[in-house]
Amino acid sequence: MLKNELKLNKLLKAMLSVCPDAYGLVLNEEGRISIKELHRAVIQEESFGYVTPISLTRFFEMNSDCYEVFNGMVRWKGLLVVPPLREESPPSVLYVAVAENVYEVVKRHGLKGINGRVAMFVSGELAMSVAKRRYQSPVLLKVITQRAMDRGCHFYLYGEQIYLCDYVPADAIVFPLLSVSAQGVAKTLKKSKSSEKKKTEDDVVAAGGFFLKIDSVADSESGRKRRQNKKQDPDWKIARRNSRRGGVF
Repeated sequence: MLKNELKLNKLLKAMLSVCPDAYGLVLNEEGRISIKELHRAVIQEESFGYVTPISLTRFFEMNSDCYEVFNGMVRWKGLLVVPPLREESPPSVLYVAVAENVYEVVKRHGLKGINGRVAMFVSGELAMSVAKRRYQSPVLLKVITQRAMDRGCHFYLYGEQIYLCDYVPADAIVFPLLSVSAQGVAKTLKKSKSSEKKKTEDDVVAAGGFFLKIDSVADSESGRKRRQNKKQDPDWKIARRNSRRGGVF
C-alpha cells in the first residue's frame, strides 16, 4: 500500500472495528455500515477530504482481504473490538442534534430512531459533528436521562461515547430557543412586502359588500365636474347647442 492508503486503512479499521463510537458511528449487529455514511465520517477527518464514495468503494474492492462489501454496506473482516450492547445507567445529560426542519416535530412527538434506535452522545461536540454530516444548521438538544428513564426508557451503551434508546419522549428533552435565520427573515419580509404591494395596488375601500376603487372615485369626480360646468353655461350657449342638434329652445 502507498502511504496515503496506509493512513486510510488505519482510519477505516478504527471506524469499522476498534472504536466506531469515537467517530459517532453505529454499526449494525453484523458490524456493517453504509458506505455513504462511512464516507461522510471519513471526509470530516483532517487530510482525508480528497476521498470520494467511488474511490472508497474501489479501495474496499482492492483490499477485499480486510473488507467485505455487500448491498452498499461494508464491514471489517477482522475481529470486532466494540463490546456488545448492554443496558447501563447513562450520564445525567446526553446530547443529540437534529435538523432545523424537524425541530418542531421532535418538540411535539419526541425522538424516534431511524433504524429502530436513537443514538445519543456523551458530548455535545460529537453530537454536532455527526449531525453536520447530514444537516447544514443542526440544532443541539439535551436529553435529561433520569426523566426519560422515569417514563420507561432504557439506555444501552455502545462503546464509550454513544448511548442508544428506542424512544425519547419530548418532555425529557431540553429544546433551545431557535434564532430566526436570515432565510426565514427574508421570506417573512418578502411575504409582508407582497401583501403591502397588493393592498397599495388595489387601494380599495369596502362599502356595503362591494369594493370602491380610488380610480373609479377619480373618474366619477371628473364626470361630476364636467356636468357642473355644463349647467353653468350661459343661456345663449345652451340655445346655440340645442339649435345645432335640432332641438327646441
